[in-house]
Amino acid sequence: MVSLHGRVLQVSLSGMSRVDLISVTGVALRTLWNGDAMGNVGASLVDVPSGRDILRIQSAGSTWVQKLNLK
Repeated sequence: MVSLHGRVLQVSLSGMSRVDLISVTGVALRTLWNGDAMGNVGASLVDVPSGRDILRIQSAGSTWVQKLNLK
């Protein structure tokens, strides 16, 4: 589960996990989380410019992507 509250991203993760922010052109911008997690982790996006980006989330043996529109 992913939620955005203003400029704070909350992601529900399980086990060794990684969350990356990727531009729509495919350029990796930064890693928001990389480690062991059980439950929700938060990441500040205050210094990320407004626009559309993509989250790549790897957790519990699965990978998924989600669009992110920062205002």
